Amino acid sequence: MFKFTKYIFILSLVVTLILFKQNAALAGGGFTASCLNITVSLVIGNLQGERHGGLILQAYCYSRTGQLKISAIDLGKSIANNDGALVWYNGGNFASSVTNCAVNVSTFTILSCGAVRRDGSIVIASINLDEEIANLDGNLTALVGF
Repeated sequence: MFKFTKYIFILSLVVTLILFKQNAALAGGGFTASCLNITVSLVIGNLQGERHGGLILQAYCYSRTGQLKISAIDLGKSIANNDGALVWYNGGNFASSVTNCAVNVSTFTILSCGAVRRDGSIVIASINLDEEIANLDGNLTALVGF
C-alpha cells in the first residue's frame, strides 16, 4: 500500500509540473504568441485601478478559455537602464531615464528606447519583452524575481 501511495504522489507531482509548464508555454514566457494589439505608452496616474508613473505595456491577451482580455503591466517595475542598456531588474524604474519608446512586434516583442547614459548621451537600447513577460490566463505578468 505504501508503494502505491508513493507512486500516486510522484505521479500527481509530475502531472502538476507538466500542467504548470503547459500553462507557461501556452500563455506565457513568450506572451507575443497569445496577445494582440501590443502597445506601450507613458502613463502617469491611474490605470485599471492601480497607480502608475511609468511605461505601460498593454495588450489584448487570450485566457485559457479563449476569451480576449485587456491587460496592462508597468514595465518600470521590471526593467532598469544600466548606463544605456535595458536590463531585467525587479524594481527597475527605468522610465525616467528613457525617451521615445516603441515596440516592434513580430515573432517577439522588442522594446526600443532612447536610453540616457551616465555621461548624458543618449543611445538606442532594446530588450526582448518575451524573455520575462508572460500571459497567464489573459493577464500580462512579469516573471522577473520569480
